[in-house]
Amino acid sequence: MSACTLMVPGYTNHKEVEQIAEFVSSINNEIPYSLLIFHGDYQMRDLGITPRKQALKCLEVSKKYLKRVNLGNKFLIGFA
Repeated sequence: MSACTLMVPGYTNHKEVEQIAEFVSSINNEIPYSLLIFHGDYQMRDLGITPRKQALKCLEVSKKYLKRVNLGNKFLIGFA
């Protein structure tokens, strides 16, 4: 079992991510949770890449509840 959230700019914020992480942790705080950086390469080119600040805030709030949080597609915002 795992969970993931696509962080779409203007649609997904850290408050929603925190609520998701809190819910997942109520089941088991060892469940892996991936936060995915959004990039609208195909049919959503009007939206930009998830801002670095948003990604880091979502990562921070998720780690308050879950032990196994991962930032996916992190190369898109300059992480190796």
